[in-house]
Amino acid sequence: MALLNIKKIISEKTIQIMFQPIMSTHHNDFLAVEALARGFDGQKIISPINLFFEAELEGLTWELDVLCVQKAIHDFVKLYSFNSSLILFVNISATVLSKYLSSSILLDIVESTLIPPENIVLEINELHTDSIETMISFTKKYRSYGFLIALDDIGAGSSNLDRILSIKPNIMKIDKELVRDIHKSFYKEQLVNTILQLATNVGALVVIEGIETTEDLIKVSGQGAQLIQGYLLSKPRNIEPYEIPVIKNNIQDILNILYFSTEKQRSLTSERNKEILRISQLILERLKNSYVLEYEIIIMEFIKDVNMIESVYILDTNGYLITDTILSSYANTSNSSSLYSPCQRGDNVQLEPYYSQLMYAEYDFWITPEYISLATGNKTCTLSRKFIARNKKIYIICIDYYNSKLLANNQLNINNKFLTIF
Repeated sequence: MALLNIKKIISEKTIQIMFQPIMSTHHNDFLAVEALARGFDGQKIISPINLFFEAELEGLTWELDVLCVQKAIHDFVKLYSFNSSLILFVNISATVLSKYLSSSILLDIVESTLIPPENIVLEINELHTDSIETMISFTKKYRSYGFLIALDDIGAGSSNLDRILSIKPNIMKIDKELVRDIHKSFYKEQLVNTILQLATNVGALVVIEGIETTEDLIKVSGQGAQLIQGYLLSKPRNIEPYEIPVIKNNIQDILNILYFSTEKQRSLTSERNKEILRISQLILERLKNSYVLEYEIIIMEFIKDVNMIESVYILDTNGYLITDTILSSYANTSNSSSLYSPCQRGDNVQLEPYYSQLMYAEYDFWITPEYISLATGNKTCTLSRKFIARNKKIYIICIDYYNSKLLANNQLNINNKFLTIF
């Protein structure tokens, strides 16, 4: 027995549309809304998941989807009339794409409102389609009318990233589970970075969904996210035109927090980089006047007094190590897997960014973003810096810092005997 009367809901059109704002960090403004359907059965509010579950059981998915789309577009008219630059994100059920291919109803609905297709994003969840060919045909047809295409829940479940290349969406929406508490997870951060880079490469914008905290907003904004959506901005609700200026003001308040945080992070990064360079200068002053055969002893002596250094090694200008990798006693080397092992004298690291960026871009030094070290399996960042040795040859010192976040706060422990050279 059905938990709700889906036939009655469809016939009486008891669907309410809630709108959730989407913020643009590029335009620094309220850019779009996503339409989210809710059903009513008596006094009970019904989630879209339950609505479409019951509709599928009754064979009414197409009818329900058309009703939700129609209601979303018609309800958007009042917002569009107030602000014609607003964009509507409307969900299309992936299970009925073939129906939309053989019907003109979607185009008819839009044309009846006089809203340009360019102001409407058709949002599809590719997890729910069995036919990539149907999805490609759908996106090709409606893109030709001017609609924008968004793929939803990128990075969720068994979503296939290769479908991005086939469908070529205008917009990619990253799944909220991948974003929640991203400021606490290096791995989530790297996955989102990968998707953002992929989107850049294929010419798509990215909406980061599920932003609920200031910390997560700061993190994804620092990664280059262009469009932000989530409870931090607003929960889905009925938005009247007169509320648009209020929403804009709320978003501006959030952006002000973001700008302040960005400036603070930029300052911390600058201080971190100065500290990294200062430490490298300390050790270079020792190395420059010493013989190459003494380098490893000097490095071992130095790093035992610097608690942020994981390892140090020296390269020649061809990318070959002229020393072993000297590990600090502070480094966490508990990972015994053979996947992680420090490079040894004679190994070549030409393909590593800390070498290639330094040499090919002709910088005097290079500081990498954080990454997982293949030497220890720990999170680290690397400074590489050229210096002229006693034998007049140019070498490159590489210093791995195992916790650059602590370093940014200047939580260092350097023996005073090394500070006397300044």
